Amino acid sequence: MKDLIYLEKAEVDVLISAAQTCNSRDGLLLSFLWKTGARVGETVNVKVADIEFHNRAVNLTKTKRNKPRRVYLDSETTEKLKRYVVENKKDDNDSIFPIGTRRVWTLTKRYAHAAGITKKVTPHTLRHSFAVHCVRNGMDLQRLGKLMGHSSIMITSIYLRFADKDVQDVYDTIVF
Repeated sequence: MKDLIYLEKAEVDVLISAAQTCNSRDGLLLSFLWKTGARVGETVNVKVADIEFHNRAVNLTKTKRNKPRRVYLDSETTEKLKRYVVENKKDDNDSIFPIGTRRVWTLTKRYAHAAGITKKVTPHTLRHSFAVHCVRNGMDLQRLGKLMGHSSIMITSIYLRFADKDVQDVYDTIVF
């Protein structure tokens, strides 16, 4: 079975840094994708009113199969979002990232190239990377599935086709 492409955290950091250097909105956009695991279509539909800054939570309302869900952000990204909203004078009904999904795909590929990442990188690559990162850091599949908006653990497990090296690294830590 073919491995799904995902980025290591250091690669994601370089990607986001490349975007941030060119355009702060794009850096924030990629950071949002990476830290929420949201789909690109869900991300471009987030409005200011969907963000609960005090809880560091985002209510995704325009989702696949129209099943709203809640995702979370770290403190740093939440603060950057707050500043972005204020600096850009956005109202509650304004879209946070008023661009189309195709444009996000184009930007992601452009910044991956600028960052020197040779893997094929798409917004969905960040979603896969989020899933792998969460599991590596101890999140169980049920919680991950809930964050990602999956209806079953089987769907979530598809995102976790680790590379052979990753499997071997974990195997090598087991004491027999």
